[in-house]
Amino acid sequence: MAWLPRRPLLPLDLVADRAANPALTGFAIDAATKRAGTLFRPLPNLPLSQVGLLCQQVVGTPPTCEVRLETVLNGVPTGNLAGPATRATFTPQANTFQWIPLESPFTPATGSSLALLVGWSAGPVGTANSATFALRLPACWSGQNPSVLQYNGTTWTPVGGVLPLVVPRHADGSLLPGTAALRSVNWILLTNPGNPSEVGNRFVAPCDATLDALCTATRLPTGGRATLRLWTDTGALLTSLDSQPLDASTDLATTAASGVVQAPVTPCPISAGGVYVCSQQSLTSAGSYFAKLTFADAAAREALFGPAWWVQRTGTGGWVEDLTSVAAISPRVSAWSVPSPAGGGGLLRHPGMCGGMFG
Repeated sequence: MAWLPRRPLLPLDLVADRAANPALTGFAIDAATKRAGTLFRPLPNLPLSQVGLLCQQVVGTPPTCEVRLETVLNGVPTGNLAGPATRATFTPQANTFQWIPLESPFTPATGSSLALLVGWSAGPVGTANSATFALRLPACWSGQNPSVLQYNGTTWTPVGGVLPLVVPRHADGSLLPGTAALRSVNWILLTNPGNPSEVGNRFVAPCDATLDALCTATRLPTGGRATLRLWTDTGALLTSLDSQPLDASTDLATTAASGVVQAPVTPCPISAGGVYVCSQQSLTSAGSYFAKLTFADAAAREALFGPAWWVQRTGTGGWVEDLTSVAAISPRVSAWSVPSPAGGGGLLRHPGMCGGMFG
């Protein structure tokens, strides 16, 4: 059995935003020669069927645009389609994340590199008739495989930043690793009293496990205090930071930068298939900030975070769900229960244990 490190159950290690107000970087298709998109290495034997992209705005009557999968040579698109039907045309819609089906699904060759591009196809185009697409989100998602680039009619240039927002989707609904069909990442101030007064994620446990910390991507203003809690779906409190909450005097006492706090709690077990809520609640009027990630749709959210989704409530009322979003809040796993290959029971595996018996 491989060594298993202690880590958040949800991929908070991917959330590396340090900006107080992260903003999308856009690219305007206002000339027939302009193109932009992503270079990536596709997964072998998985057909690509759709292109996802966020249109930020349109001016006048936008031109008909085209998405293309092209081959790559020396780090730039060649202008040649990767397959006979790896393209599609569409009409941009302002402030809308669109999934564009390719003319036909395409299965890339093993070891290939591809370019996924958006550009002009037909109709009037210029400063009076254009469409602007989101290319990347800055300072978010720490390590990426894809690169973002743009073409101004003369040369290809890379776009600084990390997270590409022109993304390929496979025929089975999964996304390429290192991409996310995001609409926005917003930092929201949670106060007490407030509406809502508590936010978090409802999630389904993938297996039996032990949790030893609660984690959040947060910022604390002066005077800010917050607690993290883990609940069963029936409202029973399993563990919390109530006895030693996060405090601006000792934990991330700034509104200008953020980090993922992993705060120890009394270890507690969770059961495979069980439904739980991990939440953050502010304890002062100064409050605390938390990050909300909103995706193109529920399927795009699940492709990255699995069965975990946004909930909020006021006071001790019922949780209200948003299936397109997640909070950057998660419990941390200290030990997993690993079943035997034959499907029988097994011993709990703790981080650092590479041996052990199957039950």
